[in-house]
Amino acid sequence: MLLILLFPFMLKIITKIEKIASMLKLRLKRGGRKRQPAYRVVLMKSDARREGQPVESLGYYKPISKEFVVNAERIKIRLEQGAKPTNTVRNLLIKSGIIESHVK
Repeated sequence: MLLILLFPFMLKIITKIEKIASMLKLRLKRGGRKRQPAYRVVLMKSDARREGQPVESLGYYKPISKEFVVNAERIKIRLEQGAKPTNTVRNLLIKSGIIESHVK
């Protein structure tokens, strides 16, 4: 009887956790000097501004030298937890072989 009474409450908690996980994005955070961009690959809340506080820093990307270094293991874990990459980050992850492209 107690389990039946707690089930709706537990269902609310589970849906809140799913919403929080889906609100996270893998995106680029700009750094570097003028005309010499460097980006950090970070996990942020989807409604946070570009230069806001990240939840976790996962790597970096330097477009001038085409250098892309990330913690692949942590990125896979975060994607499994429901984080959504932006289009640019998704393309970089596909090029580096961390995730597979769905388009054939």
